[in-house]
Amino acid sequence: MKTIYVHPSIMKRIKSGNLSPIATRYEVDVGDIVEVSDDDEVNSVITKIKSVKKKGTGLYQIELDDPATAFME
Repeated sequence: MKTIYVHPSIMKRIKSGNLSPIATRYEVDVGDIVEVSDDDEVNSVITKIKSVKKKGTGLYQIELDDPATAFME
């Protein structure tokens, strides 16, 4: 499991249910389990990667799966 660090404002958005894509330099694949954490490691959420789009050299746009349903079979 990889940890993806995000700005606290992005973490607040994720926790409020807004799962719009995140620009990041972390290289992940669809289906990977990740922990998304704010910079100070106070808040985090564990979920799966829903989609990945390469946006340039070392830059990716990732979409997170809904943490509430990501692990349901």
